[in-house]
Amino acid sequence: MITPELFKKIAKFYQDLEPYLVQVKGNVCRECSCSECCTFAARGGNHAVAEMEFDYIEKYYQKKGYPQGDVEQFKDYLSRRRNEKKELIYSICPFFDEKQYGCSIYEARPLSCRLYGSFFVEEFPIPNRCYFKTIGKKIRKNNSLEEIPLAFQFSELKSEHLGSKIVTKIRSTVTPDLSYLENLDFFDMYRQCGRLLSQEKISEAIECYDEICKKYSTWSFITFCAAADFIRAGHYKEAVPYAYRAVELAPDNAFYRFVLAAACQFSGEFEKAVQAYLETVRLNPQNAVAYEALGNLYQHLGNLEKALDHYDKALKISPDQHETLFYSGAVLMQLNRIEEAMERYQKAEALEPNYAPYHYALGVIYERLEKIQEALKEHETAVKLDPTNAPAYLSLGTLYLREGQDEKSLECCRKAVELKPDNALHHFYYGISLLKLNQLEKTEAEMKKSLEINPSLSLAAVILEKIQPR
Repeated sequence: MITPELFKKIAKFYQDLEPYLVQVKGNVCRECSCSECCTFAARGGNHAVAEMEFDYIEKYYQKKGYPQGDVEQFKDYLSRRRNEKKELIYSICPFFDEKQYGCSIYEARPLSCRLYGSFFVEEFPIPNRCYFKTIGKKIRKNNSLEEIPLAFQFSELKSEHLGSKIVTKIRSTVTPDLSYLENLDFFDMYRQCGRLLSQEKISEAIECYDEICKKYSTWSFITFCAAADFIRAGHYKEAVPYAYRAVELAPDNAFYRFVLAAACQFSGEFEKAVQAYLETVRLNPQNAVAYEALGNLYQHLGNLEKALDHYDKALKISPDQHETLFYSGAVLMQLNRIEEAMERYQKAEALEPNYAPYHYALGVIYERLEKIQEALKEHETAVKLDPTNAPAYLSLGTLYLREGQDEKSLECCRKAVELKPDNALHHFYYGISLLKLNQLEKTEAEMKKSLEINPSLSLAAVILEKIQPR
């Protein structure tokens, strides 16, 4: 939902927009009765509505007892959703009030509805009976950004809304919301920047982004877009200066801080990333992903207690985030809190039962607890789900050795060697399984290979000495 402070800002934005719009008296919709604006999306028109505005409508009518489900119906209308017969579910906006012949959410209607009639892109077909046909302002398709009323302010509000939401799913990148801006003159230049970036022409892309950021030097949203584009393309260091600039222009925007933190994290600037994530959660305590990222960074820096603390904060916001459960389970394992680790791994596995690493991790815990059959079951599931999981094959091989199942052990250890031939332990245990079957020449070869990879593997040297003829 939307924060009370942001709700007031959006309401003020709509209020500030009014002087730019054609002023009408009475119900002009009833007079012309064309329903053009209220059927625009159903007819295939690009009727963009920001997620922020859906939240605003819900909040606005919450105290008035307005049916919350109608917002979802509005989304179905905008997306041209169809029924089983492939017919449009809504051919007219569900907020259209047939009795009053007008908008039932007029005071909270989205920006695109407010602009419709007051502004028409040239060549846009307007019905002759439309009240606004002769009085609406016609604008060029690639009109100057400055001529669109309050476009800058609206994009800033949308990015602030992102920073105030409960964040549970964003992972390594962000996608800027460019609705309302795609027909404006700046967008062609912005799109050219993206093309250069996709072609790996990094220097030229930087020049392009710098030019557009210079042209709109006070617009934090465009510098955020540049940072997000570089992050999405995997050029994290190049994203950092743009993210810093966005934060400088809008220091209270939690989402920009989040993007800065991600850019620093993936470019290896871990301490700066920690500080940026801490600022993110200070500004938006509901960002579960930022807490998880802090947990990952603190774990990387060796501070396990802090890592666990931030994982727990993430899970308080989003208790079913299976990745966070898994990461926190790994920290609990390092802290030797085995039973707690097992509980978290079990929850992660229940939420994502087809993900092999969760089964492998749980198998390792069962090994630690001497629950051999449970461990075997988990590792067997892991290799079934992911036949390339070398650690799980090795664990199976060692467990089968303990159980006296030498043939199974041999097969699993052989598979581990095939998958990861540069791992000394794989060759060592494959050698052990060969030794159990009295295949001495092959055992000798595997022990030599393990020592070649890791000369400090003393047990391999001991076995090699015992089996070599004197």
